[in-house]
Amino acid sequence: MQFKKIKQEKGLNNLGDAAFLLMRLFELQADAMTLHTCKIPPLIFITDANPAMIAAISTVFSETYHMQCLYHLYQNLLKKLCSYLGSPLYQEFLKNFRAI
Repeated sequence: MQFKKIKQEKGLNNLGDAAFLLMRLFELQADAMTLHTCKIPPLIFITDANPAMIAAISTVFSETYHMQCLYHLYQNLLKKLCSYLGSPLYQEFLKNFRAI
């Protein structure tokens, strides 16, 4: 599958170039994985929830399920929720979250 570069408006930033590069690298990796596994696409991808990677997975492997890595999920919870809740309430939240 080939991705076409989307024309970027002048003067914004190079985010479009970075997204294109990520999609191209993912495409090459996907081709290698598909060839290696006798053209059977992966059943699941686990990532750090990078939006560009999620979009690439759904575009290249439409039948593949995406999941977020628990390590990265816990790091995001710690970074964003702990200071909001405070340590005791955050620890209680984590205990309940892990029980799910």
